[in-house]
Amino acid sequence: MGGFKDMPTMDDIPSLHLQIVHRCGQGETRWYDSPLLQTVRSPEATPTKFRPASRASDQPTIPSPDIFRSLTDEPPKSATALPTAGECAVHLELLEVFHALRTRIISTRTLDWALGIRPATKTVYRRTWVGHRKYENKPTTVKDPTFEERSRRKWRVYLEIAATRFIVWSEKIEALMRQVGGPHAEARIPHLPPLDILIVWHSFLLNPGDYQQFCGRHALPYLKHAPFPWVQIHRAVDSSRTEFEYSMPKPAEEWFTEATGLDGDLYGCISFIGNHKPDSVVHKALKWYCGDAVGGLPTVYQCLSSYDVAAGKEPTDHAFLLLLVETEKRRHELLPLCQNVVRQGAFVDKMHAHLWIRSPAFGGTLSRAVDRYDNFTQLFRIKSGSIIVPTLDMDLAWHTHQLSHIRYKTAMEQIAGRFIDHNDKLGTQILSHGEEFTRKAYESTFDEEYSRCLCWDCEAMLSAVMQDDEIATIDERWMKETAEKVREDLQYYRCVEIERRRQKGSVTRLPVRQEETYAASGSRPSKYLT
Repeated sequence: MGGFKDMPTMDDIPSLHLQIVHRCGQGETRWYDSPLLQTVRSPEATPTKFRPASRASDQPTIPSPDIFRSLTDEPPKSATALPTAGECAVHLELLEVFHALRTRIISTRTLDWALGIRPATKTVYRRTWVGHRKYENKPTTVKDPTFEERSRRKWRVYLEIAATRFIVWSEKIEALMRQVGGPHAEARIPHLPPLDILIVWHSFLLNPGDYQQFCGRHALPYLKHAPFPWVQIHRAVDSSRTEFEYSMPKPAEEWFTEATGLDGDLYGCISFIGNHKPDSVVHKALKWYCGDAVGGLPTVYQCLSSYDVAAGKEPTDHAFLLLLVETEKRRHELLPLCQNVVRQGAFVDKMHAHLWIRSPAFGGTLSRAVDRYDNFTQLFRIKSGSIIVPTLDMDLAWHTHQLSHIRYKTAMEQIAGRFIDHNDKLGTQILSHGEEFTRKAYESTFDEEYSRCLCWDCEAMLSAVMQDDEIATIDERWMKETAEKVREDLQYYRCVEIERRRQKGSVTRLPVRQEETYAASGSRPSKYLT
């Protein structure tokens, strides 16, 4: 097999080596995900290859900073420019933040208390024999079977309040950009929004037709033209922690509170009300709004009318009451904004499951995703009027493109000849037919596979082949050596990831001679990953 004229594909990799790498990788993944398996056997990776790092600098930064170096606030040079791999990388960082936020809200009991969600306690007396002829009726507390489902209402309540805050923010940020002045096309977001507003805005942008109408209806030309603030978001996300964290910059938080009277941290605000103001008017209003414990509680309107602004020690309490009243009034209008976020939850889960952002082939995966998305956009022109369905990697690039609304709109009008909306409300059957149609159209048009495995292992093998695509010949020996190198990289990155999740510190590779010494002696580093 010689060098490649076009981009290598899975067909260029001997199936035996690809299957071995894929099968071994899937086995290791199952081992890392299963505590039970870890007690039964060790992973296939030899335990002498890695050891705890004495310094954090001994471990490479994951994800590599190199992929983010292309980020810029400058507008693209071409009107048909597609998103960059760096922007897709920041998008993945943000999706990890969203996944962590939703998990935290659904699992926390702090918000249960704040929103008045309680398990219904019920005591029954069960007959317990204490001898052959004697028994006692012992009291037993029965678990509330409805509690877990009711507890999930927290996410709905959080999103409804967040949607109202988004509308307030959109008006305030528009006014600020108008104050700065300049052409709409040169608009930039001066301050990042709070996380709750960011998740609503993100999902809204992924419904570009609805977003365009909203901006027109509410007179938001600057917000409509402003590109997504990738550089600012990357700086605000800490990807080194077990859970990716978003920290709103201090100037942005101060501006938001001054402009709206609201707290920059909605989660923290609700938690604080529940923990530190249990008998306050604002806590009663919050519990009434949630609707789980309305008996004897005043409505949000009654709470607002009874609130003494002059006596109020914290202006944010009054602002929060006004926010709840506004949310109650606009529930019907807010529903689509909340549903946008809920629908995007499935995509967030898929991205979290693949975890490309922690993969050794991260850069290659995203570069290929953008290239394949380029092909995908051509199908809208070639197969006009048909339902075109992307694969998961194309979908990431497509979503990333849509987040800069006007740039996306302008590019698609030139590439496809029309504005392409993104309909994420299609049913399973329609999507299935569209996917099959797209597969045939894609493969016949571009002579390239449409669907392929996107796991760490297959992507790493493909990246390795692409890196050496100038080699004169690719023989069995070269492929075997490449497969072994890829396997070791994958083992190392998996070890690093599992230690990150366990919060046990950094991991480094042993030098070759030290590794051979450990292997020969049959020993292993005293603190190896187990």
